[in-house]
Amino acid sequence: MALLLVGLLLLLGLWGLLRAHTRTPSPAPRWPPGPLPLPLIGNLHLLCVSQQDRSLMELSERYGPVFTVHLGLQKTVVLAGYEAVREALVGTGSKLADRPPVAVFQLIQGGGGIFFSSGARWRAARQFTVRTLHDLGVGRGPMVDKILQELRCLMGQLDSYGGRPFPLALLGWAPSNITFTLLFGRRFDYQDPVFVSLLRLIDDVMVLLGTPSLQLFNIYPRLGALLQLHRPVLRKIEEVRAILRTLLETRRPPPPGAGPVQSYMDALIQQGQVWAGRTLPPQRPAGIWGPHPRRSGAGPEPPPPSPRWGPLSASVSPSVKRGICSACLRGGSKDVPSPERSRCPANLAPSFHPSLEPGAGGGRDGGGGGSVAPSRRPSPLQPTLQGKDPHGLFAEADMVACVLDMVMAGTETTSATLQWAALLMSRHPSVQGRVQEELDRVLGPGRLPRLEDQRSLPYTSAVLHEVQRSITLLPHVPRCMAADTQLGGYLLPKGTPVIPLLSSVLLDKTQWETPRQFNPGHFLDADGRFVKRAAFLPFSAGRRVCVGESLARSELFLLFAGLLHRYRLLPPPGLSPGALDTTPAPAFTMRPPAQALCAVPRHGGSAQADPGRV
Repeated sequence: MALLLVGLLLLLGLWGLLRAHTRTPSPAPRWPPGPLPLPLIGNLHLLCVSQQDRSLMELSERYGPVFTVHLGLQKTVVLAGYEAVREALVGTGSKLADRPPVAVFQLIQGGGGIFFSSGARWRAARQFTVRTLHDLGVGRGPMVDKILQELRCLMGQLDSYGGRPFPLALLGWAPSNITFTLLFGRRFDYQDPVFVSLLRLIDDVMVLLGTPSLQLFNIYPRLGALLQLHRPVLRKIEEVRAILRTLLETRRPPPPGAGPVQSYMDALIQQGQVWAGRTLPPQRPAGIWGPHPRRSGAGPEPPPPSPRWGPLSASVSPSVKRGICSACLRGGSKDVPSPERSRCPANLAPSFHPSLEPGAGGGRDGGGGGSVAPSRRPSPLQPTLQGKDPHGLFAEADMVACVLDMVMAGTETTSATLQWAALLMSRHPSVQGRVQEELDRVLGPGRLPRLEDQRSLPYTSAVLHEVQRSITLLPHVPRCMAADTQLGGYLLPKGTPVIPLLSSVLLDKTQWETPRQFNPGHFLDADGRFVKRAAFLPFSAGRRVCVGESLARSELFLLFAGLLHRYRLLPPPGLSPGALDTTPAPAFTMRPPAQALCAVPRHGGSAQADPGRV
């Protein structure tokens, strides 16, 4: 027996030596240059809390377009300038399509959703979302009609102010409602309790995601968990998730193959039914996946269950719960203007930590702080779908994660961009006047714009593009190497976090004549024709280009052109255009600061719609 054991050990040793000898060794990484890190904090002392991207651009002037920084203990590669960013995002294909494990998003989404997932899970979610948006008519007639409907509602709200100052945040209601129409299959009255609650919660979440305390949590997640730095944003996220769960339960799409779906949420539910291998019965609403079980024996079916509100039910007020049910089943209440939502500056862009692997840990924070990340336990709303849904996309928690991503991204980015556009037009009245002259010439009095008008409105298109270029709304979102990759002459190992600085592309001196000035001429040729610029990358590029880019472009053009055709946007009385504050109030995105403007009708008349209703 002893000889047998010795022989087995010798064979194992020989096999290990042979395997080590024949295996091709991984080449040693070649890291880009960068500043010398300090113990524990790395290079954090070199980064400005409120303008991290500007600090990184300054470092690129010293160390080149590809350099290394240490965010705490995490070695990170930064890409600056058009050439370096374009090569990385487009030239590397899928090798730079993953996301690093950002601590707070691991807790919020547990590796699911669309925007901070990676690998096969991300590809499945993205492919489903792209296909569904196309099927719902994004960029085509059906969606254009919904955008113009919302434009009329927004005009009705602005008309109710009679030319008096209105809160700039009001302009965000229309893009938000367009997103909700796409996701939930119906628009909300502007005073609907569901609409008001979602906007308030989204606003709170975006501000909290940009606070220095969340930045500290992302860099040092165990310390942050000990200090409970993540709890406020998780509480807000759970309130949003509770509303989304209830909206999911009250949706009733047609069975698969019986007709087109009317919303992104319906498509998720319907596809989940396909994976589950059964469809909803036609008699009445049920759970998400199938009929409610009958009691044993004869007799009528039990009544449908009451809506479930998740673990933080108490955080959602009864009036909001009632409003959700009435909004989904009967419709909302009459709309009246509501006060401006509070705005609060804060922030820094997200960081990440090597101890958090994508999808690992089930959303635990590892520090005893507790977590309310989406549970992976079987939901009472559905059967377990393991083995039938290979990527878990259509489990309830993952459906909520996808909708949560669409709600957050679809409302914040387009809403903030439209607010910036209005603010900059008030700040630059000569540019506004030239846009309005072009709109009057092409549209005439009273007609709303259509997408096909863009070709006839080169200056209007140039101004809108220049707004997006100059504001650098989302300076950067981190990527992660999915394999060992050559980049900029350096060899970066798999798992390396990479920051492509989109702001450095939009402000690149080699690509823009006056990068720090608001200049619509960046997008016009000598004859005044609109020209596309390769360095215009506000939606990123490559495999992870913004999934909602087509919708955002359509929304921004129609809403911007429609508003400027109808109104003169002016500072409040007693304030000159140059006195308007254009210093970003950073949250997760670079938002415009909260303030008021005046919308004075140019041609008289009304928007031909009640405020907030059609």
